[in-house]
Amino acid sequence: MHKQLFVVVAAILAAPLAMPASVAAQQPPAANPKAGMARADANMDGKISRAEADAQASQRFDRLDANHDGFLTPDEMPGPGARMIGRADADHDGKLSRPEFLVQSGNRFDRIDANRDGQITADEMKAWTDNARAAQRATRTDPADAIAPAAVQPARPTAQ
Repeated sequence: MHKQLFVVVAAILAAPLAMPASVAAQQPPAANPKAGMARADANMDGKISRAEADAQASQRFDRLDANHDGFLTPDEMPGPGARMIGRADADHDGKLSRPEFLVQSGNRFDRIDANRDGQITADEMKAWTDNARAAQRATRTDPADAIAPAAVQPARPTAQ
């Protein structure tokens, strides 16, 4: 069960974002799923708390911020990451600040924490991953939807 948690957590926390070579070189090897778990599950209790997730997200922001200017830009997060910037960019300045990044990370934590106990278990992580993959296969959605879902468009009033 812990091995499944390691694999799933590493995949989710690494997020399916393509990165520039300079940033990718700073990442731990993806072949070692325990590295991702070790980064997120600081106390190694087999669960990820909100505080652990926040700390890991902050560290991830630092790794992604290649030019260390305090913002993530599309060139630092190409592909799905760039589209996620557009969805999580609350002030619409074309880049993500640390607070904006941490808000989207917290929102993702909330979506994964199915029982709302403030901890992500292996079962919750697996269920979220399975659901995200199934939805993507069924609708061929943008991979960024799993990270920062697109805003729901309000229904248009019908003519009477």
